[in-house]
Amino acid sequence: MAVEDWPDLVVAADLAAFPGAPFAEETVRAAAGQVRRICGWHIAPEITETVVLDHNGAGVLHLPSLYVKAVSSVKDVTGDTPVEVTGFRWSRAGMLSGRFPSGFRAVEVTFTHGFDECPADLLPVIASRTQRRAMQESLGSRSVSYSAEGDRAFESTLDTYRLGPRP
Repeated sequence: MAVEDWPDLVVAADLAAFPGAPFAEETVRAAAGQVRRICGWHIAPEITETVVLDHNGAGVLHLPSLYVKAVSSVKDVTGDTPVEVTGFRWSRAGMLSGRFPSGFRAVEVTFTHGFDECPADLLPVIASRTQRRAMQESLGSRSVSYSAEGDRAFESTLDTYRLGPRP
């Protein structure tokens, strides 16, 4: 599933109780997309997707997720014909252990992941980013500056959902 095909993380109605609401759907989508880019994965809602990953040959393969619910297929795609990989284990945190081929675009994984809905602690982060985007759009070419204090307060929340460094 391509990034542009992911279901919405939130919609404007989810942010109705936050300052600045009501927000335009496209502004909410843009702010939620920014949060997803920062975190490195789609977060919510639950989806099933197939990804092709690079692998360094170590015993652990990292999926682009922090909330895996099922792994339905792992394939070695280094040859002309994909070969099913068996005997692996997976964790909810997005790690698979086993024997995987190494190389660029070597492993194809089909898995189900994501929270059922946007985690409640991300809603104020997205609302703040939506409010900021709406203000910037309404000011047009005029310049505006913001305090970084609010951003720092939300960084720890984003860190909870941000993918860490990968080997």
